[in-house]
Amino acid sequence: MALPARPSIGDGARGDTTPMPAPRSHRSFASLLLVTSMLGCAVEPAVPLSRAQAVSGGVHDTAHPGVGALGVRYEGGFWPMCSGALIAPTVFLTAGHCAAAVNAWDDDTLVTFEDRLTSASVTVRGVAIAHPDFSADRPILHGQNVDVAVVILDHPVDLPLARLAPEGATDALSPRDPITVVGYGMERVGSVPDFAYGPMTERRAGTLSFRGTSQRLIQLSVLAAQGNDGICFGDSGGPVLAARDGREEVIGVGSAVNSYACNATAWYGRVDTAAARGFLRRWVTLP
Repeated sequence: MALPARPSIGDGARGDTTPMPAPRSHRSFASLLLVTSMLGCAVEPAVPLSRAQAVSGGVHDTAHPGVGALGVRYEGGFWPMCSGALIAPTVFLTAGHCAAAVNAWDDDTLVTFEDRLTSASVTVRGVAIAHPDFSADRPILHGQNVDVAVVILDHPVDLPLARLAPEGATDALSPRDPITVVGYGMERVGSVPDFAYGPMTERRAGTLSFRGTSQRLIQLSVLAAQGNDGICFGDSGGPVLAARDGREEVIGVGSAVNSYACNATAWYGRVDTAAARGFLRRWVTLP
């Protein structure tokens, strides 16, 4: 029996509630933002998501200036889709399904680091490259998918860099440990038949609790009853940060949530695995 489908959290939108048009390239944008089951048993069509702001709950964030929004040029302006983090002056870390989404467009891939977004946000162009073991044809949470990517920027950005965790860093975490998430995604979504694309408007930071790991994924709780903030569509690619020796380190990037309501479980693609690190060391020096 098919498991309930789980949406990726990269379904971003520009700063209004206008439905997102189809991309101009031959690839199906809907197929890149589709909702997929954990075990590949079911695929549910992509559904536009509604009225959005950012990491749900939490606070407006100015403490992580190297966390940015990833998107495309549309009608002369910036259209955000995902989040990510600067890990080298020309290297922006994000999710594999975010790279697939921006690469579906014929226009420029853009990144901005402004904490409040507008269509006129100052951006830098780049080229998105997904991990070779990521495939948009497989469910996001498929065991063989490595949902990690980089955007190689056209010129260096002079901002504080996000620090990558060493290999196996998540193994030291315990259930209920507090984890910081940062991103530009949606704060609220509507009911299933009533979805409409809403704005990604600002960078926010929140706290989730650690639940466990698998070979390639980190599982976090977004249950408000447990004191957690939340993440939702548009937070894809954004960093999850764990503290070690008094410093925050990136242990993963936003990958998926369990439901359209974004109110129970979230998964982040690990960047502390041998598979992810083997890809990232092409562009950055690893700890």
